[in-house]
Amino acid sequence: MILEKTIELVKQIYRYHKIVAPKVTKVVIGLGYTGVEVAAYCYEPFLGVAKTLSRIIDNTNCSKIDFSGTLTERNITQLLGWSIEPPSLKKIIGIATLNAVSQHIFEIQNPYNEITEDLMSYLKINHSTRIMFIGFIEPMIKKASKITNSISIVDDNPFIRQLSNKFSIKKDIRDSRCFILYWFRTNQ
Repeated sequence: MILEKTIELVKQIYRYHKIVAPKVTKVVIGLGYTGVEVAAYCYEPFLGVAKTLSRIIDNTNCSKIDFSGTLTERNITQLLGWSIEPPSLKKIIGIATLNAVSQHIFEIQNPYNEITEDLMSYLKINHSTRIMFIGFIEPMIKKASKITNSISIVDDNPFIRQLSNKFSIKKDIRDSRCFILYWFRTNQ
């Protein structure tokens, strides 16, 4: 439901503001993350990422890719539509495309203000703040854990289970009651 509404919002923004949608210029499927790069006229390329679900790439049933051809030649609307598919490589590519397109829209509609202070200070993280990370974002988790002990991590990677004595590890977001998401972009 959230993804469907987000895709519709993206389409509405492009139509209403008469923005030419970017073109997919690169798709990289990795063991940990999948990246989609989109390029738009007069802008540097935008990158969207999505976690490559380990249960999909570890599938021992020799899962086939049921789509063929060059992904960069596909219409961006088609790749966006993939984000509502059942868990699959298509869905992962779709979500990464949605993240890249969101970066494009934010650059045009709501340019970022650079945060000059420490991110933890900016977010007013203190010893009683409860934080949930979606994915094992180790550098940020280390930094946040110096301030608060109330940290949960949602990640299905079995290798981070060893951290369960220090953090609450959830395999699925549905195992959690509340969470905080912060979306930020770095120019690297």
